[in-house]
Amino acid sequence: MSVDEIRRRASRFEKRLFWRNAREYISGGIAIVLFSYFLAHAHDMLSRVAFAMLMGGMTYVLAYLYLKGGTTGAATAKAGKQCVAVKVPDNAYAEDSGFGTGWRCNRGYHQTERGCTLILVPENAYPVDSSYGRGWECNRGYRLVGQACAPVKVPSNGFLARYGDDWQCDRGFVKHGETCAVVGVPENAYLDASGNSWQCERGFRREQTVCTPLLVPANAYIGYSGNDWRCADGFRRHDNRCVPE
Repeated sequence: MSVDEIRRRASRFEKRLFWRNAREYISGGIAIVLFSYFLAHAHDMLSRVAFAMLMGGMTYVLAYLYLKGGTTGAATAKAGKQCVAVKVPDNAYAEDSGFGTGWRCNRGYHQTERGCTLILVPENAYPVDSSYGRGWECNRGYRLVGQACAPVKVPSNGFLARYGDDWQCDRGFVKHGETCAVVGVPENAYLDASGNSWQCERGFRREQTVCTPLLVPANAYIGYSGNDWRCADGFRRHDNRCVPE
């Protein structure tokens, strides 16, 4: 017996088994529906069971047709596929993957449509193993300028930033063009958390470059920030005073 004959017989058996199960579901549901039709409404549970069996039979049929159709489509698509040899270009190696070209460039080469081209790494840079981008990055202390790496000029009272391609000022200094200028902290003020600006002390309010005393009216108190006031309970703010609500 050939393989094709075995497959045909298995397919016929599968279809007979399917329709037999479907008939059992549907005929059982129809029988209960007819039986419950003659019963009183007190036996409504039987109708629910019949409905469930009918829905089960319909679901079974639909699921079979869907899976059978999907299997047939997949088999057709598979029959139309062919295995072709992967042409690995120079300076590349074969890659066992279901996606892409089937090959990948060696380290130090960049993938293009036609093959692998040598990555030209400029001075003060290093190659990176990536399929995208330039294929290189500037060393710490250098920044990208065109297709080259230029040194980062750190001024006095400054330091290299976290990523090494920019600079920041020390605490107590602020960026001013290409230099770090001293932060002018007025009286009754202090450096803030960033270290590049200042805030007024509690009980004072910032006005341009100075801190002025906070004038708290009657029936008011200094708020949480320390730089403004709020009215006490039972009062509301009206201009610069607190009036009863």
